[in-house]
Amino acid sequence: KFYCYICKTNCCSQQNFQSHMAGIQHQ
Repeated sequence: KFYCYICKTNCCSQQNFQSHMAGIQHQ
């Protein structure tokens, strides 16, 4: 699992996680 501790949310795949971390909220 990929977990974003900033948003406290889980991402089920690496692709989704990378997309999430590349979002405006993480810039």
